[in-house]
Amino acid sequence: MIALIFAIGVFYVAPFVVVLPIAVRDVYGGGSTRLALLNLMFWAGTIAASFAMARFGARLAYRGRAVVLALSMGFVVLALMALLPPFPVVLALIFIWGTGAGVTMTQGRTIVQMAAPASHRGRVLALFQLGFMGGAPIGAPVAGAIASGHGLTAAMLVAAGGMVVV
Repeated sequence: MIALIFAIGVFYVAPFVVVLPIAVRDVYGGGSTRLALLNLMFWAGTIAASFAMARFGARLAYRGRAVVLALSMGFVVLALMALLPPFPVVLALIFIWGTGAGVTMTQGRTIVQMAAPASHRGRVLALFQLGFMGGAPIGAPVAGAIASGHGLTAAMLVAAGGMVVV
């Protein structure tokens, strides 16, 4: 689970913070307002999924499958965004991506907490968070270099492909 969370930092967070703002500026002709809308839609999806997980998540029999399904939604969304669809479609895709993030965050932490011995739970959760936050600084320059050298579509497809491999 911690390896998956690290991969999320590398292949999902990095393109989100590097590639999407460039797309908003260069493809969609937007500025801070459109970037704010993008962030709003992502976090609205995350919050909606988190509330759903709070309500129904305890009944999940296969938490790992829920995480894999949510991560799969992410690479499908990235691949569709690589097509550079109209901005309203991007907003809808970002909302879907956010719902996957909400499932992954809640269920991923639950899996780690349930698997870690009580005596080491805090340390394991610290590694979990380090994996999530530590992957982004590694993936960001790579995503930026790919976007600069080969275009935004290539950067998103490489990120989606990297997550498929993981």
